[in-house]
Amino acid sequence: MATENLILGVDYFKTGSGISKIVEEVANFFAIVCVAVGGASPTGDAFLVCAFFAFISSAALLILYVTQLAARFDIPWYKVEFGLCILWIVFYIIVSSLTLIIWTPAYTAGAIFGFFAVFTYGADAFLKVKATYFT
Repeated sequence: MATENLILGVDYFKTGSGISKIVEEVANFFAIVCVAVGGASPTGDAFLVCAFFAFISSAALLILYVTQLAARFDIPWYKVEFGLCILWIVFYIIVSSLTLIIWTPAYTAGAIFGFFAVFTYGADAFLKVKATYFT
């Protein structure tokens, strides 16, 4: 039985998709931290659920690409990522808008990072469409 070694593809971090994944992770992390320290509320909880699942899904995809495990599966990864980007854009717009209603500094900062995450997911979605249909 032959074993295959995992190869770390750190060159992924130099691509547009890799850079956008890192920026998404940073935006998600700071959004989580800001709203988590802002106190409990149903709106804050909804924001945290959105940001947490966006953070986890982006981290999972980042790990799949860096370890080059994504290449081993015959799945249209760019289309999957595009769908996730659209999902997080919609959810982040909703919860960030609702979070702005609660006028506290922590929630406002979290909403700003949420809207920044919308921008980064939008840029990533653009890169996915460009790579899928225009190459």
